[in-house]
Amino acid sequence: MSPRINKKMRLPKSDDTLEKSFDASAPGMCPFRVLYNLEVLSSRIMPNNSIISSNANRFGEDFVKSGGLRILLNVLEKDALPLDIDYDIRQSAYFIALQLAGYLLCGQMVITNDNVPFSNPISSPMVKPTPAKKSALDSATDVCKSPLVLSASKFVQTMTEAEFVDLISCLMRVVWAAAAGKLYLAAM
Repeated sequence: MSPRINKKMRLPKSDDTLEKSFDASAPGMCPFRVLYNLEVLSSRIMPNNSIISSNANRFGEDFVKSGGLRILLNVLEKDALPLDIDYDIRQSAYFIALQLAGYLLCGQMVITNDNVPFSNPISSPMVKPTPAKKSALDSATDVCKSPLVLSASKFVQTMTEAEFVDLISCLMRVVWAAAAGKLYLAAM
């Protein structure tokens, strides 16, 4: 036997390999494999440890730049998963897809505490003054967005109006079906 790699074992060189990995109707795919691929993607973009590595950020940026956010959101479309799949598989796939989309679109916000005054605890029963209130617009200058969030935000900002409406409709359909406790309604 030759030590060469079998041609069937190689990854296809087509550009739609990423798309096929999250399409349950693609040849050789099933809803369970889509769920598995979502779990793998989740572990690559959102590692389980508290420190997000630069490799995870770089992978996430490359994923968004290659059209991965749209492919990820396609999992939430009506016909993406068959009607007859197990409820737990559908629920898990939707949950991970929504979690990843939320992370890619909102990311990790780093808020600096430079403006918060330090207060010593006082044991007297006197009323303590509260710190000055800030509006959301005031704190916008203290928020640093990661390059990953900026890439995903740019993707959303460059959508056509029809694509944006489809995205919001898709998200609302899944969220309403989940709130009703009947995820199968998202596919109808």
